Amino acid sequence: MLQTAVRTHWDKVIHDLEARLAKAKAVRDALGDPELVDEIVKSMGIQPAGRPIRRRSKKRTRTHTEKVIHFFREHKNAWSNSFDIAEGTGLKREAVRQILYKSLVGKLGKRSDPQGSPRVQFRLKSSEMD
Repeated sequence: MLQTAVRTHWDKVIHDLEARLAKAKAVRDALGDPELVDEIVKSMGIQPAGRPIRRRSKKRTRTHTEKVIHFFREHKNAWSNSFDIAEGTGLKREAVRQILYKSLVGKLGKRSDPQGSPRVQFRLKSSEMD
């Protein structure tokens, strides 16, 4: 009984694979017809060979680090915490923290919040403001 069920299962699998193989062979043979190839390419929205592909505009976007530096310059280098910087740049706070503690190390001044908040404040060192 089990042997018959296994054989039936594999017969079905083989039948399905043979059907897919027949379809693949039909597509392969049909690709010899240039008109059919153009029709398939057009229907799939694929760019035909020989035509240039439209490239994205070359407008350069700022990196995350550049956005943070721009934030400080835009805000006259005011002391700011990571929450303020994230909100002002549109970046996630985790990304801002990576930039503050890794990418811009040595370029930033750092201090405790004078109002007693546990948040650390940052600003560009004066040598970086140029």
